[in-house]
Amino acid sequence: TPYGMPYGRPAGDTDSDYDWDATDSAAITGGYDVRKDANLDGVIDSNDVTHANSITGGYQTLGRTVLSSTAVANRKGYAGYERDHSIPVVYHVRHRVLHTTLGRWTRRDPLGYVDGGNVYAYVNAPTRYADPLGTQGEFVPADGDECAKTAIDDCKKKMPGYFDRALESIQTNCPNSSGYCPKWTLKCIAAPSEATKSIQFGRTCASACELSINKDAVSCAALIHEMIHAGDYCSIPRWTRNPVDSPPTPEEAEYWRGCGFPADATGNMDHAALCCMEIRASYYTCCIDPNYRVGQDLNKTDSEEQRRKGCIKNLMDYYGGGQACRGVDVQAMLAKCIPHGGDC
Repeated sequence: TPYGMPYGRPAGDTDSDYDWDATDSAAITGGYDVRKDANLDGVIDSNDVTHANSITGGYQTLGRTVLSSTAVANRKGYAGYERDHSIPVVYHVRHRVLHTTLGRWTRRDPLGYVDGGNVYAYVNAPTRYADPLGTQGEFVPADGDECAKTAIDDCKKKMPGYFDRALESIQTNCPNSSGYCPKWTLKCIAAPSEATKSIQFGRTCASACELSINKDAVSCAALIHEMIHAGDYCSIPRWTRNPVDSPPTPEEAEYWRGCGFPADATGNMDHAALCCMEIRASYYTCCIDPNYRVGQDLNKTDSEEQRRKGCIKNLMDYYGGGQACRGVDVQAMLAKCIPHGGDC
């Protein structure tokens, strides 16, 4: 279940009633059915009956609250948590205990209100986030992507305030989104070619619910930029992969690769929404790294505040000449879309 309630189902359970018995044994015959293929060798034969019996030496019943048979004795369950065999409905984590029937922690969050006002709640969206220590929900990288995992861990340490703000945007907007993305993942991608320089830092793909960052230029600024996009995508009402108006240039098409644009009710690209998304994400980028200047040389004698303002201006010049802010008054959008009045 979403909160980790185990439902043990033994090998050979052909009728899906969570036990292995004579009825199941007799049913292992005839055409292929994955429920009959106990040893998963692609063939339905007597070896499947032998395999189902071999686990415990005979018939067994598992079902609700049972993680595995006593012969297997698996202790690692939901999210890698340690199961309590004496109290089957709970899991032990380093700092708390998760009650799977209630779908909540049994103790207050030791860090307080880091995940919202309910200090007993599990992560806001359990299909999207994990809480490995029982303290705070974490964004999940793509399976096996060590580069993405390292980027997340590094950014949480270096820029915890901005990372938490970006994560909060996803956690707040996406659980109730009616559009898409049951789970956002992050992966690192190979350095793009010269023809696709527009994805040299990162990309947010709504159609795949996936964030990508350049593995050869991983930065906290790029990661948080894309996380802000993910939260914004969940808050807009609609999007389209093939806008009716303003077809993208070949370079822009390579950038989007069918990942989707914000759209209005007629299917046209909503340039104002797209521009606002880029402005918001760029604001956080420049707050984190005032030296982040697209296609511009840095004036190292400038103060940090001057460099930050120059960073935002250059990014907006960059977007204003491209697909994102086409036909939009960028200066007006700056006043509308930059949070906190532009104060980092």
